[in-house]
Amino acid sequence: MFIFVLIILLIIDSIQLVTAQDCGPNEIKVDCASSSSCQPSCRKPNGVLCPRICDLNSCVCKDGFVRDDEHDLECIEQTQCNTDNTRLSSQCGLNEVAIDCAPLQTCQPSCDNPDGTICPRICSRNPCICKDGFIRHSKNNLTCIEKTQCEEGNVTKAPMCSENEEYSNCTNPCQPSCEEPNREPCETLRCSEGCVCSQDYLRTTNDMSSPCIKCTN
Repeated sequence: MFIFVLIILLIIDSIQLVTAQDCGPNEIKVDCASSSSCQPSCRKPNGVLCPRICDLNSCVCKDGFVRDDEHDLECIEQTQCNTDNTRLSSQCGLNEVAIDCAPLQTCQPSCDNPDGTICPRICSRNPCICKDGFIRHSKNNLTCIEKTQCEEGNVTKAPMCSENEEYSNCTNPCQPSCEEPNREPCETLRCSEGCVCSQDYLRTTNDMSSPCIKCTN
């Protein structure tokens, strides 16, 4: 009888273990939960009102984590969300932001084509557009600059670089940082002008908009 009870307990423990493993990274099992697409995310911080499902595989993000709308609803730290409720993307360049779908960068508004060109919208992993108040420099230079930098006649001024930065006519959206000093350049289809850190300085983080500093480590 004792052996029979022991076997039953082992089976129950195994079921609980398998059930717990059904949850993904940074998720926890709960008795009832709405579907993943209704749970709080970068774009929907408060979630969406949906029916709650009660089964053995109900999972929600841990405290401090939300669903990532752009990457199969995986749970990411809430600090990885941009202020405009999109996920921060290290693949986007300076003054760019990642969205779900966007036309090719050559079709997006620029100083020499303020309304942009009608093109199919591409829904891929982290397509990038210019942030609000910014526009592509030109079709031949896809750097995002402030709209005020577009002069009359669609002639543009050189990008204004911040402290400890210098102008470069060929930049890459993946620059070395204090977080990743030996960071490799990202694959990119074209070279565009912009700002890079001056010698002996690195980006504070992998975010292209972070300031250039002398790393302490």
